Amino acid sequence: MCEKFPTLSSTRENQNITSTEFRSIVKKLGLDYLPQYELREKLIDDQLLYYRNTIAHGERIHEEVDDYPGTYKLLSEKIIEILESLRDQMTESIRRKTYLASTASFGTLIEERRFTDSVGRK
Repeated sequence: MCEKFPTLSSTRENQNITSTEFRSIVKKLGLDYLPQYELREKLIDDQLLYYRNTIAHGERIHEEVDDYPGTYKLLSEKIIEILESLRDQMTESIRRKTYLASTASFGTLIEERRFTDSVGRK
């Protein structure tokens, strides 16, 4: 049997990931939502998504930001820090095989829901 992380079926593809969705992904992976993630929530929701949407919709942001190159550099550094922390957590989870407990509890939740659904239909 192949060991793997739980499926993140509630996360839709091609969707902007807000801090709330990021928290949900981290929890579904059985990882701790680190204080540094919490400290960056406003950055993700207010700045990253704003700039992403502005650029994606063809709007110019250079006039709106006094120091666009510096702002971009700082924002990208903070997002890379988040991703590196997540990578480190996942690597440690794999090394210690703690994800197996997460997968087992995830599977139990699915089975409980199936049972509850089937009982409710009778």
